[in-house]
Amino acid sequence: MWYLSDRMDRAEHQLLLACVPAVADDQRQAAILDCISRGLNWEDLLAAAAGHRLTSLLYWHVNSLCREQVPSAVLERLHEHFVQNTAKVLLFTARLHQVLSQLDRRGIRAIPYKGPALAHTVYEDPGAREFDDLDILVERENVVPALEVLSGLGYEGGGPFRAWTRAELVRQGHHWAVSRHGQVVEVHWTVHDRAHGNCPDLELWWARAVPATLAGYPVTALRPEHLLVALCLHGATHAWASLRWLADVTRLLLHHPLAWDEVRNDADDPDVRRALRLGLGLAMTVAGAHLPDDLRAEALGDPVVARLLRHVAARQFPSGRRLDVVPALHRVAFKSALITAWPRRLAYWRRTALLQALLLCDRAVPPRP
Repeated sequence: MWYLSDRMDRAEHQLLLACVPAVADDQRQAAILDCISRGLNWEDLLAAAAGHRLTSLLYWHVNSLCREQVPSAVLERLHEHFVQNTAKVLLFTARLHQVLSQLDRRGIRAIPYKGPALAHTVYEDPGAREFDDLDILVERENVVPALEVLSGLGYEGGGPFRAWTRAELVRQGHHWAVSRHGQVVEVHWTVHDRAHGNCPDLELWWARAVPATLAGYPVTALRPEHLLVALCLHGATHAWASLRWLADVTRLLLHHPLAWDEVRNDADDPDVRRALRLGLGLAMTVAGAHLPDDLRAEALGDPVVARLLRHVAARQFPSGRRLDVVPALHRVAFKSALITAWPRRLAYWRRTALLQALLLCDRAVPPRP
């Protein structure tokens, strides 16, 4: 771990950080045992893991590498959480298959990403990744038909909106969330807000998508180069507040050799490139990831990225709250810092305010039935 914040000096926090890099077991075991030898407050460790949604990943590593050094009561609590999360992953995977099957019957192409897709493809065990929703990418012209399919499955939240509000949300936004019995499905048509730079070429992403299997189900998947850019943009959207998003990136880098020229081409927009630099910078400085020399130099040579790296590190271990729930104003301020030009920054603020105003108007004066 690097110099980024003195809040990372505590043994509890360093042990949790040791779970993030995708490294050889002997390296991880040595780091974890060193933290335990310094004396741990296990309750503080469990609280930090819960805040970052890393409890299941913590169990996976301590159980396989040093279970004899963990108090039996702590290991039992971790095991119980891991079993519950594994059951949740399997349930969400089955529901994802149901949604994808219905979309396919309507002739709607869809790509699952994040959620169960990451759990099954880049983690040592699917139960080691925690998540709360399903994320599905569709083409922009299929957003409304996809929401209709989900409505037929009992999901709610796709409206009612006035036609012009819906059209503006689809034009400026990047996803639409619906839910059923507390389970959320997010329908994405791009991977970040239009106001925050030009989106990568999703037509290319669709053209280069590959057939894959997800827990035995046939699916279409993003190429790993495109997924890396999507994950870096997602982390930036949420101010990289949770280490679990960094764990996603490090495992993708380990398990999927990348064509780095494709990554560079995807991030040719300056704002997207800065978001990529930040994600890769965190993977290097916090998780020790190895990257091509030019991308390493880019990430560490950008003064805005350097400032944001310190900012992210300083906020990693507050107490008493979930870190993947980021206040809206903090997200806006963080994303503003990633925008390279003032005209774009002003446009981002204007569009964000416009979308919020449209939603408030629709809620205050519902459309006529």
